[in-house]
Amino acid sequence: MATANTALARRFVLEHNQEAFMRSLDELLAPDCIVHEYLPGLPGAMNRDGYNQFLAAFRSALPDIGNSIEDVIAEGDRVVVRWSGGGTHTGGALMGIPADGWPVVAHGVYILRFAGGKIAEVWNHWDNLNVVQQLDGRA
Repeated sequence: MATANTALARRFVLEHNQEAFMRSLDELLAPDCIVHEYLPGLPGAMNRDGYNQFLAAFRSALPDIGNSIEDVIAEGDRVVVRWSGGGTHTGGALMGIPADGWPVVAHGVYILRFAGGKIAEVWNHWDNLNVVQQLDGRA
């Protein structure tokens, strides 16, 4: 089970924010999946529809966004993934800051809980303050 969960976790992180993520949503997330994305202005928990809207906003701001995996740890029904990601801010505003065409890099940790072979809950902890500093420091 840990091997299957780890494979799904890796796929989730690599497809996260990608066009393929929207198409593979049913394969990765349970229908009642809850996502905790800690960012000012967002609710404490989002359902899949809310998460789709969040992802669409990031893809709009960073059309070339992509992630890489740094570490993966699996235990029981949980998988923890340390990730890094980035893109070029050429689209819409990101976290309220207009696009400037510069690269943005972020680092974070996902904690994923699995049930029935799918991701049932997501906690995403990432360095959003550092991202704001990157964006704001160039203005």
